[in-house]
Amino acid sequence: MLLDPFIEEQKFEFIVNKEGRALLLHKAPLRHNYLWIQYDSYLDTIQFVSEEGAVQEMGVVVSPSIKESLHNTQEITLVEVNESGINARHMDVVFNNVLNKL
Repeated sequence: MLLDPFIEEQKFEFIVNKEGRALLLHKAPLRHNYLWIQYDSYLDTIQFVSEEGAVQEMGVVVSPSIKESLHNTQEITLVEVNESGINARHMDVVFNNVLNKL
């Protein structure tokens, strides 16, 4: 099942440093329980995979400025920032092009 893009659910900021450490900052609670995040280097997209097996595109194309650093990323930290405080969760990243070669 394909869900509506993440960008349509809420505002977020996606940050990756040179070492590949990645953060996804968001304001509202997540609508789905995600098991992992996929990066498809062929399409330059990021997808979230839920416990039910549903796939949700982030809804933006990965910019060339972070594309190379993202290849070093093993996990993305999802950080909810709101009036109540900060809640962080780590998610493993699977490279979709690697899965296609198996």
